[in-house]
Amino acid sequence: MSYYTRYSLQVTGTSDPTEVIAQFLEEAGEDAQMALRPDGSSADSVQWQTHESELLEFSELHPELRFTLAGHGEGTYHMPVDLWKKYFVGGKVQRCDAVITYPPFDPEQLT
Repeated sequence: MSYYTRYSLQVTGTSDPTEVIAQFLEEAGEDAQMALRPDGSSADSVQWQTHESELLEFSELHPELRFTLAGHGEGTYHMPVDLWKKYFVGGKVQRCDAVITYPPFDPEQLT
């Protein structure tokens, strides 16, 4: 089951990341164009199920660049918000899920 996610994209290794993102959006599918603005910021929450395959293919064509796609997925009462980043380099991907921690109880912090 898919759900809506807000995406943002950063490009490292170029002096003009906006140009690279614009090129990606020209070649990517309609969901990418609805998800991202030309500067890589989030445009709208979408169900962009092909994001990984599209960025794997594009990163393979630009192995000198690193693409960082951040996702902020919707949550429910039973499922917390889904936060992750995927790093794409040379047609390969690494997924990093957010780790949310709470500090231990400290009675000195009581107000």
